[in-house]
Amino acid sequence: MLSYSFNTAEVRIVWRDWEPVSIPDPDSKNLPDFELVQFMHRNATLVYTAGLWDQLEVEFTFRRLYGYYVLQ
Repeated sequence: MLSYSFNTAEVRIVWRDWEPVSIPDPDSKNLPDFELVQFMHRNATLVYTAGLWDQLEVEFTFRRLYGYYVLQ
Protein backbone atom coordinates (compact mmCIF):
# COMPACT_ATOMS: atom_id res chain seq x y z
CA MET A 1 0.00 0.00 0.00
CA LEU A 2 1.35 3.39 -0.93
CA SER A 3 -0.05 6.88 -0.60
CA TYR A 4 0.48 8.49 -3.98
CA SER A 5 -1.04 11.84 -3.04
CA PHE A 6 0.62 12.49 0.32
CA ASN A 7 4.27 12.17 1.33
CA THR A 8 5.56 11.36 4.82
CA ALA A 9 5.35 15.02 5.86
CA GLU A 10 1.56 14.82 5.38
CA VAL A 11 0.65 11.21 6.28
CA ARG A 12 2.42 8.21 7.80
CA ILE A 13 1.23 4.65 7.17
CA VAL A 14 2.39 1.79 9.40
CA TRP A 15 1.38 -1.78 10.18
CA ARG A 16 -0.55 -2.40 13.39
CA ASP A 17 1.59 -3.69 16.26
CA TRP A 18 -0.91 -6.51 16.92
CA GLU A 19 -1.78 -8.86 14.06
CA PRO A 20 -0.49 -6.69 11.21
CA VAL A 21 -1.78 -9.14 8.60
CA SER A 22 -4.90 -11.13 9.41
CA ILE A 23 -5.34 -14.49 7.73
CA PRO A 24 -8.79 -16.10 7.91
CA ASP A 25 -9.26 -19.55 9.37
CA PRO A 26 -7.48 -21.90 6.94
CA ASP A 27 -10.40 -24.32 7.04
CA SER A 28 -12.91 -21.68 5.94
CA LYS A 29 -11.00 -20.44 2.88
CA ASN A 30 -8.73 -22.56 0.75
CA LEU A 31 -7.21 -22.80 -2.67
CA PRO A 32 -7.41 -26.34 -4.05
CA ASP A 33 -4.01 -26.04 -5.73
CA PHE A 34 -2.00 -24.24 -3.03
CA GLU A 35 -1.17 -24.11 0.66
CA LEU A 36 -0.11 -20.90 2.41
CA VAL A 37 3.35 -21.57 3.83
CA GLN A 38 4.26 -18.19 5.30
CA PHE A 39 3.88 -14.47 4.94
CA MET A 40 6.11 -11.53 5.80
CA HIS A 41 5.26 -7.88 6.22
CA ARG A 42 7.55 -4.87 6.18
CA ASN A 43 7.59 -1.10 5.97
CA ALA A 44 9.55 0.76 3.33
CA THR A 45 10.25 4.42 2.73
CA LEU A 46 10.62 5.36 -0.91
CA VAL A 47 12.83 8.30 -1.81
CA TYR A 48 11.82 10.52 -4.72
CA THR A 49 12.96 13.98 -5.74
CA ALA A 50 9.61 15.33 -4.49
CA GLY A 51 10.06 13.78 -1.02
CA LEU A 52 9.64 10.57 0.97
CA TRP A 53 6.68 8.17 0.74
CA ASP A 54 5.78 5.34 3.12
CA GLN A 55 4.93 1.96 1.64
CA LEU A 56 3.51 -1.16 3.29
CA GLU A 57 4.50 -4.48 1.75
CA VAL A 58 3.30 -8.02 2.35
CA GLU A 59 4.76 -11.13 0.71
CA PHE A 60 2.90 -14.44 0.65
CA THR A 61 4.64 -17.77 0.01
CA PHE A 62 2.50 -20.63 -1.31
CA ARG A 63 3.33 -24.28 -1.92
CA ARG A 64 1.72 -26.04 -4.87
CA LEU A 65 -0.23 -29.16 -3.92
CA TYR A 66 0.52 -31.68 -6.65
CA GLY A 67 -1.80 -34.31 -5.20
CA TYR A 68 -4.74 -32.28 -6.48
CA TYR A 69 -3.69 -33.02 -10.07
CA VAL A 70 -3.00 -36.71 -9.40
CA LEU A 71 -6.50 -37.23 -8.02
CA GLN A 72 -8.32 -35.44 -10.85
